Amino acid sequence: MKEKTLGTLIMGVGFVGKRLKKKLEERGENVFGLSRSLSKEEENFYSVNLEESVLSLPCLLNSNALVISLPPKKNLHENFLDYLEKEKPMNLRKIILWSSIGIYRKEKKEQMEEIEDLWRKNSLEVDLFILRLGGLVDKEGRHPGRFLSGRKNIPGGDDPVNLVHVSDVVDLTSLLIKEKEIDEIEKRVHVYDVVSEDHPLKKEFYHKAALQLHLPPGEFLSTSEGSKVIKSDEVKKDFCFSFKNLDEFIV
Repeated sequence: MKEKTLGTLIMGVGFVGKRLKKKLEERGENVFGLSRSLSKEEENFYSVNLEESVLSLPCLLNSNALVISLPPKKNLHENFLDYLEKEKPMNLRKIILWSSIGIYRKEKKEQMEEIEDLWRKNSLEVDLFILRLGGLVDKEGRHPGRFLSGRKNIPGGDDPVNLVHVSDVVDLTSLLIKEKEIDEIEKRVHVYDVVSEDHPLKKEFYHKAALQLHLPPGEFLSTSEGSKVIKSDEVKKDFCFSFKNLDEFIV
């Protein structure tokens, strides 16, 4: 059996974090999970209260990659980053922040920018990857057919969808973790939009997705809220990465 060495620490093991943890473990990697819930009872699973100052995370010493999957609450990110900068974990080489394309929306722009800027300005000598994720969809728990079923007068029916399959997020993140470590001392910041190449109109996509589950479709207004198509060209160029299409939710 291959000996486990340094591993990955996932801060916030929710729906997507659990999928990533499983994938990394299946390829023989050492994975630590941090959760704000005290109910977790899995191997290498630790609970941490980010509403208060973080006191000790021994698993951090054995991690060379850190994936951050936290709600967009500034105090949670501040407390965790304060701990990291105080401890300066010597083995840590990469931080991957799961952000959101919500940063392009006026009502969320300031909140999301504050959090991304926190991590951009960190004093750690690591590579930082900021992944701005589209809306997450998945047949095992986040089927889009359920999102808007039965609702009426939904605005933005003529806007394009900007979604991404959960498995694409997991695959891209695991690829970044596996990439050769950067030798230079100077940290680098990489920002990527992570969105499927399919962008049907919302009123068409969610209608068909609901029908696939035999649910009543939502009723959209034929209006636009100004949403634009967000592309993942940089991801495809830098990593030769192929995104899954969204056909499986509407066929």
